Amino acid sequence: MLQHIHRIVPFHWAITSFYVLVLLAAPLQVYSSTMLLEFLFGMGVAVLAARRRQPRRWPASRSVRCPGSGAGRSF
Repeated sequence: MLQHIHRIVPFHWAITSFYVLVLLAAPLQVYSSTMLLEFLFGMGVAVLAARRRQPRRWPASRSVRCPGSGAGRSF
């Protein structure tokens, strides 16, 4: 069940954990520069974690997005 949900929305867990961290660090976000830095850091961590967990789904998701090419159907 969880694998099926992660196949549909692979970044769901990363986005949820990122927003939880942002809400926990909200009292510390005084300047907009710190918010931007935390946003970039959170997105970088999410991308790295997604690449570590799902290294083979990046080209698959890219080929599925363009149905005109037969790359996604050559599995």
